[in-house]
Amino acid sequence: MAKKDGTGNGLVVMGFLGVIAALVFVGVEIRQSRIVAIADRFTARTELAMEVMRDRLPPGPSAFEIRTKLIAGEKLSDEETRAYQIHSLIYLLFIENNHFQYEQGLLSEIQWQGALDGLKRTVNDPAVNWEAIRWLRLVSPTLIELGDELYEGDSSSK
Repeated sequence: MAKKDGTGNGLVVMGFLGVIAALVFVGVEIRQSRIVAIADRFTARTELAMEVMRDRLPPGPSAFEIRTKLIAGEKLSDEETRAYQIHSLIYLLFIENNHFQYEQGLLSEIQWQGALDGLKRTVNDPAVNWEAIRWLRLVSPTLIELGDELYEGDSSSK
């Protein structure tokens, strides 16, 4: 009778481990592809919503020009106020998309910190009226919660 040296068993175990590793790899790839697909759909919806908002902008100065007037302490016309609020809502939709991307691991910490700083400035900008945005639910509940954490105004209506 021939003596078995265990090589056959080792090959079976190695083959079995190779199959398991391949299945884990495929599973991770499928999960990552799913996350990217969902993020792409979310981005497409955000871009569409932003485009609808842009269509509502009255002709006139840009958000930068309006913001410059605000910083200089100049009073805005009703049309400028409306335009600035629409620009701000468009920006909040952009931040909302960034927040989703960050939660999915598709945005770096540095990129998210920049967006978070912008969100804090926006929710605390008196010309934006964060209270109205949150009351009307113009952004997702998740972004409202995040904005509320950063909001330094009267929180009695939360």
